[in-house]
Amino acid sequence: MVAELRLDRANGRYCVRTLAGDGAGSEIWTLLEALGPLRTAVEVRFYLPDHRPDRLAALGEKYRSSHARLWDQDEAMMMRREALSTRNRTRREVSPAPLALGPLRELRQRLPLCVEFYGEPLRLLELEDGALVAHGTICPHWLGPLEDAVPQNGRLRCPWHGYLFDIRTGLSADGRGYCLAPAPVVKVDPLTGEVTLNPAPPSRLAPS
Repeated sequence: MVAELRLDRANGRYCVRTLAGDGAGSEIWTLLEALGPLRTAVEVRFYLPDHRPDRLAALGEKYRSSHARLWDQDEAMMMRREALSTRNRTRREVSPAPLALGPLRELRQRLPLCVEFYGEPLRLLELEDGALVAHGTICPHWLGPLEDAVPQNGRLRCPWHGYLFDIRTGLSADGRGYCLAPAPVVKVDPLTGEVTLNPAPPSRLAPS
């Protein structure tokens, strides 16, 4: 597919034309009107080269439903980014104290478990080899959500743009350089079985 994007900033609109491939000859116009600081009216118009009424109705509904889904996803993404970028994270001058999570036998029944450790959202889970690890749930690229990411081959993939992270270290697993926020170390007391989250070692690399 070859597409062309044309912007008309003065009139608050843009057009995507498909020049070749699937949908060649179609145009999608998006018209924007600011209604207030936090409100925007959006109108999307589809111009399709097919002139058969029965086919146009089916194609029109397909375009409408797919674009409604994309706009909803984009809105959710932007709202999440806004909430995370403006939230007040807890910062302390002193080193954080360990966070008690209870006995291992009870904790296992609650995994995977999302918790917050001194202002940083984390997820605690058990790997296939039985190791307990904690990892940051915010992708440093566009603040994407990792709290539901399924571990695969020791890695996590951000659902927004596909960035990969090593689940044990939080470091980049795809060579693109982004790292998760330093995660606390999970410790299990060998005598009592009590599980605690403990501050990450100071040698841990900071996220990009």
